[in-house]
Amino acid sequence: MRVRPGDMDTLIAYVEKQGKIAQHNAETEDKTTAVVDTDARIKNLTEFRDTLRKMLGRNGVTVADAVQIQEKLAETQAQLDSEIAQRKILANETEKVQWKSTFGRRGQRQQ
Repeated sequence: MRVRPGDMDTLIAYVEKQGKIAQHNAETEDKTTAVVDTDARIKNLTEFRDTLRKMLGRNGVTVADAVQIQEKLAETQAQLDSEIAQRKILANETEKVQWKSTFGRRGQRQQ
């Protein structure tokens, strides 16, 4: 049976039709805030990086200014890369559901 993430009620109902569920526990972890915060940081860092790139292309930028902009650009890009990696980790965590089950006959000792 194929169950979409977030549709555990359908899965539980299906299992109940197969036999009696002796015990059922469910745990969830809400990652909404972490995802929203990470997306906001990615957006802000991307805009800042793009602004720094535009600054480099302006007329009259001195060598000293260009060096400082390049340093800040490298730092910003590293932060952006880190946030993008974190977002991929969050996506992986939020798209999966872990399911553990043990089956046995009534009265049979579970190991």
